[in-house]
Amino acid sequence: MKLSIYDTKTVVDERADDLSFEDFDNEETYERAKIILLNPHKRIGAEMRWFVGCPAEQEKEIVDRLTNKSYYAKTFPNTLAELNFNLYSLEYEKISVEAILLIDTLFEKQDVNEIKITINKSRQQSEFSTVFNDADISLELRKFRDEIRESIKSAVKRLSHDEYVAFAHELVEVIAKNENYGKIIKDFFDKVYRQDMEFFLMERLEKITDLVEALKENFSENTLDALEKELKAYTDAVKPQNKFVLIGGKRGNFENDEIIFYATRKVTYTLNEEQNLPLRALSFAELLMDGFDYLPSLQKLTEADRKYFNKIRKDFPSKAFNETKARFDKIFEILRQNLHYKKGFNEDIQSFYLNEFKPNHEKFVTDAPTLEGYKPDEIPSVNAMAASVFQKLGMAMTWTENLALAYELFKTALSYAEQSDDREILAAVKKEEQNWRKYSKQTSNESKGGCLPGVLIFFAVIALILCNVD
Repeated sequence: MKLSIYDTKTVVDERADDLSFEDFDNEETYERAKIILLNPHKRIGAEMRWFVGCPAEQEKEIVDRLTNKSYYAKTFPNTLAELNFNLYSLEYEKISVEAILLIDTLFEKQDVNEIKITINKSRQQSEFSTVFNDADISLELRKFRDEIRESIKSAVKRLSHDEYVAFAHELVEVIAKNENYGKIIKDFFDKVYRQDMEFFLMERLEKITDLVEALKENFSENTLDALEKELKAYTDAVKPQNKFVLIGGKRGNFENDEIIFYATRKVTYTLNEEQNLPLRALSFAELLMDGFDYLPSLQKLTEADRKYFNKIRKDFPSKAFNETKARFDKIFEILRQNLHYKKGFNEDIQSFYLNEFKPNHEKFVTDAPTLEGYKPDEIPSVNAMAASVFQKLGMAMTWTENLALAYELFKTALSYAEQSDDREILAAVKKEEQNWRKYSKQTSNESKGGCLPGVLIFFAVIALILCNVD
């Protein structure tokens, strides 16, 4: 209604009448708003949901910021005004863990007496009667808590399922560190997330049960794939609410989780002992251990499974290595399709390097050897793959005008090759790095007088011979 909390009854009355005249279709809405704002008792709720205590100029500035959906950096005179600003911001901002933690903290700071004092100060200007009854404030706080829960519920509905689950994971991990949270966080897990996930989890439970039964009758790779997908979806979604229940040593009902665990655990052992599929068994075992090892009733079994499958894991590549190799295989295929080792592709090669490789693949290749989860003897192989990527890029770059970059790529390849267990690639990269280092120095010295005729083609041919190009 574009009113200030300091406006008098006369101003409120006149403004409501003007709006009713200008916007006849919403006349009833303005009339209801006027009744609330002019009634000293009913007005308390409206004041508590506004920027009470803020000077009139600041109040207007805050409203302008919210209307324009822009950031507000100034401090608030009280936690109630700050709480309201952050709540209204949820209507247009993507909800974050930081936002809900702040709202939870601000709500816990609300004090009935302080709110009453703040409201009465504003009423001295608006000429409304003084609030004396603490019970009126307490009642509105309880209503306010429910409204905050609904605001958060609306905010998370704008997230995709995966974003919502990731948000809940991040939030529960944060509060689990210090076990310190208030009513708003409790309401989120108990009355928002749990209700939102109830149907999804029940649906996963039914599908998992059906798939386990189907495997008993007819073993199928497609059924296994479907079971693994459903199991991961279930464990990802249920973990935040279960972990919240366990914070502070509370006990919960995990009957459905135990049903799923025991049913799929049998599948895991069947895969290893009867179907002779140890790698597939490892994949299921890791899902179960990651998905349920935090539950007290299952910790002994998940620990026993961990020891059992760790023995099997020694004979196979780690999950981290398999995932890294799969990513490298895709990158090698991309290189094969986009790199050229002949004249006439100067712009294509450099464009691919700058616009495709650097933004999309360089960080992964550079960081790959330092990722966690490898066995010690797998790290040299990862270094060899990284060396090969930069070697292929360097070789392609020798057919362009950017010879300095070609040398830098060979130098980078050498740094990885030296940490690898591949003597062949080490020898090849070392030779290329030495050749192009000499050429780099030579062209640097002769840059003022031009370049040696034919030397670009000569060294490109040398690089092509020394490198095994797939």
